[in-house]
Amino acid sequence: MAVKIIEFLGMNAHALSALDYRAAEKLCPYIGTMCKKINRELEQKPMCVVESRGGIPLIVCEHRLLSTVMENPTSYQRSRLFEISQIIFDEGIEPKDIEYKYEVTTRLRQRSDFVLRDKRNGDACILEIQGGGETSSTRILTDHVTKWENGENVRLDDFPVRVTKSGKMTAPGLIPANAWRRLQEQIIVKGGICVSSEKKFVAAMGKTIYLHLLGKLPTIESMKRQKSGSWNCAFIPYEISKSEQIHFNLDKDNVL
Repeated sequence: MAVKIIEFLGMNAHALSALDYRAAEKLCPYIGTMCKKINRELEQKPMCVVESRGGIPLIVCEHRLLSTVMENPTSYQRSRLFEISQIIFDEGIEPKDIEYKYEVTTRLRQRSDFVLRDKRNGDACILEIQGGGETSSTRILTDHVTKWENGENVRLDDFPVRVTKSGKMTAPGLIPANAWRRLQEQIIVKGGICVSSEKKFVAAMGKTIYLHLLGKLPTIESMKRQKSGSWNCAFIPYEISKSEQIHFNLDKDNVL
């Protein structure tokens, strides 16, 4: 299924011109520093979110939903941690009640994105972030962005394709399965740590990965949310909303 870029360096790709992009500071609005993709030696473009022809979004940047780059946390990161804490901890929690650590190494030498703790009662959880996944034929997207940057007659949010030597049309597509495989390992390993230590395992994810999860575990949707303290695993989906900016909002009605 072909994809197009809908968010680029934190900006809506539909309204973004190459001239505006060249003039912009290359700061990621989600971590408050230079975009990590631009900083890398390998040629990468600051793509945040892509979307299929069917309107299915996929986050393709590890820092988009909630980054673990937390030396100087942004208001965006703090608000994300707080809204997740409101879901998983007892009612009435305030920002001052939350203690967090990031990129924590577990006793099995696995690294967790976050460990959150409610200072009011000591309730704690491991929090993993699975924003989205990867695309196939990423080079086609990269070359498309380069053409746009160079002023060629293409739109950033066009659906790029490439014609092979045999005349076959090739287009990049969504690969949510890779993120699902990573999530499986986290559930087994880190979820096991949580169960043995009477803590909680929480995974926050983009809606596309959440729907992929439901497809793999169809009976999970019938699970009822439990009151705080009586559960040990939760899945929190974020769904996209599009206006002048691209937003991902916590989907409270579908938390499992």
